[in-house]
This record gives sequence, C-alpha cells and structure tokens, in this order.
Amino acid sequence: MEAVPVLAGPTGSGKTLLALRLGEEWPVEVISADATMVYRGLDIGTDKPSPEERQRVPHHLVDVLEPSEAMSVARFLEMAEAAIAEVLARGRLPLVVGGTGYYIRALSEGLYDLPPPEPAVQAALWQELGERGFAPLWAELYRASPLDAARVGKNPRRLVRALEVLRRTGTPPARFPKRPPRFPYKKLVLWPERAWLWPRLEERARSQFARGLVEEVQGLLARYPEIPTALQAIGYKEVVGYLRGEYSLEEALLRDIQAVKAYARRQYTWFRHEPGDVTYLPRGGRRPTWAFATGFASTSGYSGGMLAHEIRARVARGELTPKEVVQAYWERVQRLDPSLGAFLTLNEAVWEEAARLDPALPLAGVVVAVKDNIATKGLRTTAGSRLLENFVPPYEATAVARLQARGALILGKTNLDEFGMGSSTEHSAFFPTKNPFDPDRVPGGSSGGSAAAVAADLAPVALGSDTGGSVRQPAAFSGVYGLKPTYGRVSRYGLIAYASSLDQIGPLARSVRDLALLMDAMAGPDPLDATSLDLPPRFQEALAEPLPPLRLGVVREGLAGNSPGVERALEGALKVFRGLCLEVAEVSWPSLPLALNAYYILAPAEASSNLARYDGTLYGHRAEGEELWPVVEATRARFGLEVKRRILVGTFVLQSGYYEAYYGRAQAFRRRLKAEAKALFQEVDLLLLPTTPHPAFPLGGRQDPLAMYREDLYTVGASLAGLPALSFPAGFEGNLPVGLQLLAPWGQDERLLRVALAFEEATDRAFLKTPLGEAL
Repeated sequence: MEAVPVLAGPTGSGKTLLALRLGEEWPVEVISADATMVYRGLDIGTDKPSPEERQRVPHHLVDVLEPSEAMSVARFLEMAEAAIAEVLARGRLPLVVGGTGYYIRALSEGLYDLPPPEPAVQAALWQELGERGFAPLWAELYRASPLDAARVGKNPRRLVRALEVLRRTGTPPARFPKRPPRFPYKKLVLWPERAWLWPRLEERARSQFARGLVEEVQGLLARYPEIPTALQAIGYKEVVGYLRGEYSLEEALLRDIQAVKAYARRQYTWFRHEPGDVTYLPRGGRRPTWAFATGFASTSGYSGGMLAHEIRARVARGELTPKEVVQAYWERVQRLDPSLGAFLTLNEAVWEEAARLDPALPLAGVVVAVKDNIATKGLRTTAGSRLLENFVPPYEATAVARLQARGALILGKTNLDEFGMGSSTEHSAFFPTKNPFDPDRVPGGSSGGSAAAVAADLAPVALGSDTGGSVRQPAAFSGVYGLKPTYGRVSRYGLIAYASSLDQIGPLARSVRDLALLMDAMAGPDPLDATSLDLPPRFQEALAEPLPPLRLGVVREGLAGNSPGVERALEGALKVFRGLCLEVAEVSWPSLPLALNAYYILAPAEASSNLARYDGTLYGHRAEGEELWPVVEATRARFGLEVKRRILVGTFVLQSGYYEAYYGRAQAFRRRLKAEAKALFQEVDLLLLPTTPHPAFPLGGRQDPLAMYREDLYTVGASLAGLPALSFPAGFEGNLPVGLQLLAPWGQDERLLRVALAFEEATDRAFLKTPLGEAL
C-alpha cells in the first residue's frame, strides 16, 4: 500500500493554502487534523477554508461537531481512518493536513488501547484540579509514569484523562498496548524561518479581530452560555476573557499573539523530532516558498533541527546536499554563538570540503564540532590555553581522521577549560561558555563548548574528551547524551594529554543513534596508540537487536545530598527501566565515594609530567629572553591559575618522600576500585547513578577549588576503573536539565547504548529540548 501523505507544521505556516493549491492540481481530498476546525461556528479564529474552497477541494472532519460535543484523540483517529478509507475506495488521494501533533502521531504511530472515558471520574478530577491545582496532580502522574507526565505537559485535559485511566485501572496510559496504525504515512512538515512566521502570526491575529472574531464569540456564547471546551482554543479564550470584563480588547489581542507564538514554539519542538518517514519543507528567508511536485517530492533546503542520522539519510536520498547542511549550521553559529561562546575557531575550509564530498560516504553531510584539545590538521588547536593560542597542528587526531574519511565535515573547534582541567568551562583562557538553557549558568566542563553547541543545535554532534567526567558532566548540565568509552576503545592519538591513563575521546549528541553513528566510525585499534583496543565496533548493529534480559544495579551508597530534581529523575528512570523488564537491585560499591580523593592525586600527577613539555622550545607560545630557564619560566607563566594549581599538586605528590604516601596509595586504591567494579558486574549487567548531584550551577558559583572538584564526585569512578559510562537526559529541575549515567563492564559499550536507546524510545524523547532554537 502506498503511503498516505501528511502535511503538518506550525500554525500559520501555510498548510491550508498549500493543500488547496495541491487540490487544484491533483485528485486530493483533505482530511483535517486540526483540533478546532472540527467544530461548527468556529470559523474566523481557525482560518477555516471557506465553503467555496471546500466545494472545490473536498474536506473531511471540518464542521462535523457542535462546540458542546467532546473531541478526543481516539474519536479523531476513528473518524480520520474512516475518511481515509472512503477516499481511497473512490480512487482519490487523501491528504492529512493539520498542526495538532497528537492527532498526527495517533494516525502514524498508533494509539494506546485505553478504556473508554468515565464521565463521573473525570468530573471528580476536574473538581480536584480546581481545588488543588495542576502541580500536585501532575506530580502524582509523574510518580507513576514519567513518560505520561512528559506527554501531558501543561495540558489539563490530557492530565485529567491520564489520571482517570491510572486511578481506574492502576496502570498508566503508556503501559497499555498500542493499536498499530491502519495505513502507512509519509509526513511533510512545513518548516518556516521564525523571522518569517512571527510577523505572519501577528498579522493573522489582528486580521481575525478585524474580521469579526469578537462577534463570532458573542454568538457562540449566546448559544452556549456554559462556555464549551471548544472555546478554550487560542484566540477564542482570550476573547471570552475580554467579554467577561477581565481585560481590554487590546490586551485580549496581545494575549492572543503571545499564546499563538507559544503554541508555535511547542509545535516546532514536537515536529522537530517527528518519527517515521519525514521530509521538512522550509519556508521564508532565502529558501523556496513552495516545494512540491508529483509524488510530493521534497525540497533540498535545510535550516537545522535534525539529528545526525536523519541528515545522513536525507543526503543519501539526494534531498539535501552537504553544502546546504554546512550553510544551515554555519548561519546558526554566526547568529547564536556570539551570546553563547561555544566555538573558539570555525573551519573556513569546510565549504570546499562539502562541495567535493562524495554523498555515498557513510557519514556524508554530518557536521561535527570538535573540542579544541583534539588535533585538527591545518586548523588552530588551542587546548583553551594562551600557550597554544596560535598552534596549528601538522597532524590529525585519529578520531577526526576516521570521521572525515567517512564523510563527516568538521565545522569548528569548541571551547573548553584549559587543557581539560575544570568542570565549568570558566577556566578557558579566552572566555566562558554559557548554558543554552540559562545564560547565567555554566554548561559544565571541560567539554562545555561541545555540549553547549549540541544542545543549542549549532552542530548535530560533537567530540569531547573525558578524563574524570568531562564529557558526561557537561552532557548532563546541557541536556544531551555523552559517552565516555572504555579506556582504549577510541584512539588517543592527537588528543592533547592531560592524564594519559584516564583520557578518552567521546561523542556528544541529541540521540543514542547518533552516538552509535560516530562510535562505529571512530572506535577500533590504532597503531599510533599503543593503548588502543582491538575490539571491532558494532554499535549500530547492537541497536537493532532486541533488548536482552538485564539486571540493573542502583548505586546509592555514600551518594547522599542530591537535589530534588535529581532524585525525581532517578526514581522516574527506575520506573521506566522496570517497565522495560529490567530487573532492578540496589548494590554497594564501597570505594566509590572515596574515588574523588584518588583522582585528584593521580590526574594532577600525570598532568605535571605531560605539561612539562610546554617550555617554548618546540611549539606553542615562547617568551623572549637571552637564557633558557628565564625563557621557560616566562613561557609557563602563561598557564592559567587552575592549570598551575594542578601542576603544583602533581609535582608535590610525585616528590621523593611523598610518592608512596600519596601517589602509591592512590594507585593501590585505584586497583581496589577496579576489583570492586569487576565483582559488582558479576552480580549485575549495568550500574545506574546520577551524573551530577544537581543541575547546572551559576557562572562564578564555585570559587572554592574544592567545591569545583566535588562536581566530579559521581563521574571519576568510571574513569579510574576504565569503564564505559554514558550520561543521558532524564528530567528537569525547573527549566534545567538533569542527567543520569549508566556504567557497563569493560568493553561493553554497545550494551550501554542499547539500554539508553530503550529509555529514549520509552520516554518518547521527552527530556530533550533545543533551548536556543525555541527562543528564536
């Protein structure tokens, strides 16, 4: 059966007009997926097609209910599928058109097979909602099912329905079986530039008021004095408030404009991660206004918002060119990064590289941001330090070379704490990076630039490095995925060393599939790195396998003091994992709370040796002088304060007389920590614990070095033991992301990704946002 086309997109993007134009050229009948056009009498505020237009192009599910009648997703699905079947039976083409995301998802993904609504229970819940407020009832649903709570969002009607099902059956809606979709669908999403859409929405709202929206509402209120649910739609409820004397007509108009823009932002978020067969049709700016042809072919425009594996698929199908992908991200960086500070250097050569790229390569068109302590041949690599401010490597890091050989495009180099020493990216010698969710907070560190770039969609994926948590902690603070591979799984050749026995290059992304895409390209043995492992990568293959029965160990011992948001995320994640049939058990890792002490002996000790090479004689900054040691001293004076502090600590613990007391004991502790981890993984298959004890802290909020070091409390254990660890988005505290981390046995990185993908799919990507993108 051929796919039924779906035309979706934010409100005001031109779906109705495009559908009418298509209907004049093709045997199309429109199936409306608009939650308000279904009601009779709601004409002006819905910009409903006129009767004459509906005569020319037949429309279904328009003007079929009275405003007093209830409409649900289940009722829509029943009516829409019947209309599609009817149109197909007549040999014509059904075109589903609308912006109500739940309706479109129900059609294309299926609907949970829930019991019919019980009016008495719902009435009691509405009364309880009025008495207690939204938050306590939402919290009740969240405790039972974080996925349902995320899907409900701020919608009271959905909250009432979800709680009705939960209280009646004891089972949250997300755990009911799904009815499969009746037809296959191909989704086309109009994707306007916000600079084009916002003035259009304002103009439309003013036009609706001028064309008689107030009078339309007055007539409806005369017929329905109880104010039916239909009049809670945007535009209508603002006029109802005006007619009740709650505010002026001008205030009603301003409220309408604000509400419709907020709704459009939610639609951008919803449709950005639309599953299935999706093509995005840009509007506005320099891109084509209309893009359609026989078979509803796609346009080649792109303005960001897609995941790396989606970009790769569109390039492979010829719907996008690598140059268009580069242009989209380049423009976003130029527009957004001056206020964010994620990038230190952009790669001017990427345009030429994109123009000559073979689109058949496995990573063709995937744009990558690279942490600036990873060598890029011919492109400045500073390590966030004034010592290397003008250093241009004559060689390429193996990880970067492998990505480029497969078609990846290096967009630029991202900011970091100097030489990777820090947990906030405030220790960069150039400028601090800001958190995309709150510019007054840090993005984490030391890979803060990479995490911020991915979170703000300045690049779909990025490389970071993790010594004691420098990929995972910023991933948690910035609401993205971050993987520290098993030590040796990715070659360290070309990574500017901080602590050689701990350093690992790892990817950051907005989806588990994108982590797998990069790991399959980067992982594997390398003759240039004697510590690299001969473990063939099979990450994408592992994601396609069924989730095996696994035992998940929860580590709580010695990890008290978490913020409320972190505790809620942990409890919510455990419910999800139990729902995925993982067996959950609390376990003990006695040495973990002490790992921080050992880490801040071992890592500085290795740093003091590694950074001794920066004497100004071979490369990097060199001070002027007549004699060697004054030149070396003046050169090293350009190290930042935190780097100097760690060099001094490292030099001290390696001194004769202190070596065994500090460094020797720390190494013995590291061996014990590894042995405990090995024993733990005889009992369980994975470990779960928070990535950080709290969400992102304010810029300048950790002036005490020891307070900054404690940010690594939960991450250093995996680093010292050489284990793979993955931080994944698991909730929010206020508007700030919260991350949890999974740990697996040595070499079992693929297992981490498979379980994280199951969580991502079970929660419907509910904990992923693109904050800067939503603000534009």
